[in-house]
Amino acid sequence: MKLGLIFSSLLYFVILMLMQNQGCKGCLEKERIGLLEIKHYILSQQDKGDSYNNKELGSWIDDRDSNCCVWNRVKCSFGHIVELSIYSLLYLFPDPNMLNVSLFRPFEELRLLDLSKNNIQGWIDNEGFPRLKRLETLDLSGNYLNSSILPSLNGLTALTTLKLGSNLMKNFSAQGFSRSKELEVLDLSGNRLNCNIISSLHGFTSLRSLILSDNKFNCSFSTFDFAKFSRLELLDLSINGFGGSLHVEDVQHLKNLKMLSLRNNQMNGSIEGLCNLKDLVELDISYNMFSAKLPECLSNLTNLRVLELSNNLFSGNFPSFISNLTSLAYLSFYGNYMQGSFSLSTLANHSNLQHLYISPENSGVLIETEKTKWFPKFQLKTLILRNCNLNKEKGGVIPTFLSYQYNLIFLDLSRNNLVGSFPSWLIDNHNMNYLDISNNNLSGLLPKDIGIFLPSVKYLNFSWNSFEGNIPSSIGKMKQLEYLDLSQNHFSGELPKQLATGCDNLQYLKLSNNFLHGKIPRFSVNMFGLFLNNNNFSGTLEDVLENNTGLGMLFISNYSITGKIPSSIGMFSDMQVLLMSGNLLEGEIPIEISNMAILQMLDLSQNKLNGSIPKFSSLTSLRFLYLQ
Repeated sequence: MKLGLIFSSLLYFVILMLMQNQGCKGCLEKERIGLLEIKHYILSQQDKGDSYNNKELGSWIDDRDSNCCVWNRVKCSFGHIVELSIYSLLYLFPDPNMLNVSLFRPFEELRLLDLSKNNIQGWIDNEGFPRLKRLETLDLSGNYLNSSILPSLNGLTALTTLKLGSNLMKNFSAQGFSRSKELEVLDLSGNRLNCNIISSLHGFTSLRSLILSDNKFNCSFSTFDFAKFSRLELLDLSINGFGGSLHVEDVQHLKNLKMLSLRNNQMNGSIEGLCNLKDLVELDISYNMFSAKLPECLSNLTNLRVLELSNNLFSGNFPSFISNLTSLAYLSFYGNYMQGSFSLSTLANHSNLQHLYISPENSGVLIETEKTKWFPKFQLKTLILRNCNLNKEKGGVIPTFLSYQYNLIFLDLSRNNLVGSFPSWLIDNHNMNYLDISNNNLSGLLPKDIGIFLPSVKYLNFSWNSFEGNIPSSIGKMKQLEYLDLSQNHFSGELPKQLATGCDNLQYLKLSNNFLHGKIPRFSVNMFGLFLNNNNFSGTLEDVLENNTGLGMLFISNYSITGKIPSSIGMFSDMQVLLMSGNLLEGEIPIEISNMAILQMLDLSQNKLNGSIPKFSSLTSLRFLYLQ
């Protein structure tokens, strides 16, 4: 008896290994052929010359030795295809598609089917769906469907996740849909639903995630009855037209809620009604009109990892309950009307904190970091402390706790009247891609190796300070740099050639109001915005324009530029703002300027130009013209 049991176990093990080997070798032949039929259908629908689908389905080849389990957009388990992604393969077709669902009959073990963004408005043959008895997730978002398709999904007896976002649903009716009680995830975002939607969903009693964002509801949040949704863990009602206040009774049945988003509505009043949602992990109420003080009862929400309060009308002092929310990874007070002082040492024990945003709309906030000696347990990736009167009582010193931060990617300390030299600890954050220390009183030289220590920076703003000396040539090693603003400082010397030739992705260069001189080097990159005004540069307009035919904004007023305006200036068809006043330009204004069809502002005043003024009747976008 025992021997037979051992033999049975060994046999089961061998069969299991064979099945796993089957999964490694490839999918079933009928499923491989099924994929090729889908490819043929897709390619037969596309326009000639469309290479996207050919590339996406390039691995789907008619070769029996080809393992279709490693084909693009396919996942297998034990030799069966369990996930199939057809998203966007029919998206570029000019007309809505009637999908032939029978193409999916061979895939009886399919667990996930993604048909999103395909301009589907219905099916030709519904008989393919009932065969998919194991399908758990169906993504039909980004199509032209309405709720009339629901009964055709009744055969999907394992379905738990249904995504219908970004379709054409105005009224939602589950009549004839037998799977409503089993669905756990329903996404109806980006449709045209009205305020009756919640009552229409009362039959969906097993829902754990309900996404109704971007439907432009025009009603009060209190009109929604959530009594039938006690199992909900995620509720997304963002980007709608909700008005009114938030009351305790509005959410009293949502005891299991872990994620709530009311972002971008028009709700007002207090948020005290949220204090009983003790299981909340993420709360986003940004871009509303909530006001008054933040209620201290929010200290009950000790599981919070995300607290997004930005762009409301909250006032009063910073709440003391923040010290209790030690699980926070993301905290934003951005764009409110708080006042009084707040010490960042309150957050010293928040070891999970990675993202912190404080940027008040008023000037009554004093953020301090230096009253006590403290060492943070967190490592920040994002820090915004803008317009915070940072360490005002200590003379505007740069926060010392930042010298212990090594993972910073995004840092904004602008508008704080900070003093001192360039903070040397910044060079320890090699992954930094956004740095803004503008509108302070920082001075001294920039580190000569700044471009080596910060190679990943895309946005760099040091404007409105008192930095001096030469612009470091190592900035030319910032290969990812797209935006550089060094204006309103005391930089001198010539512009380094490395900046012009090394910053391959530079789109905006702002050097206005410094003491730079010499000739402008030839730029190897085609920028959109070039701001060189109020310096002592020399040369001709051709020097500036060369290799920059994509310019949309050119500021070279008070530049000492000489020579004539070349007729080639008409080639700059993207130009929107052209300011060249206060130079030594001479000769006539070329008629080719009238080719700048989207030019909005033109200033040629205070030069030595002569001759007749061309007709600018073709410049229909022109709003400001200065020629005196």
